[in-house]
Amino acid sequence: MQHIQTDFHANQGSIVRLLQEKNALRAGLDPERATDILWALNHPDVWQLFVAQRQWTPGNYEQWIADTSSAQLLGRDT
Repeated sequence: MQHIQTDFHANQGSIVRLLQEKNALRAGLDPERATDILWALNHPDVWQLFVAQRQWTPGNYEQWIADTSSAQLLGRDT
């Protein structure tokens, strides 16, 4: 299980590196913290909580995760 979590975290880091290369990360947000934020937001447990347990529609969840990820990770100019 730990290996899966480590790989999942590393995959989120790849996304963050792409954002960093495009100068899209929010000012003052270092890549390590951005990776942690994206890892937590994209974790399957979050989907499970909102959609399976709280009956959010997948569309509502998709909009929330996009809005929240953008607000947490991206600069205002992106």
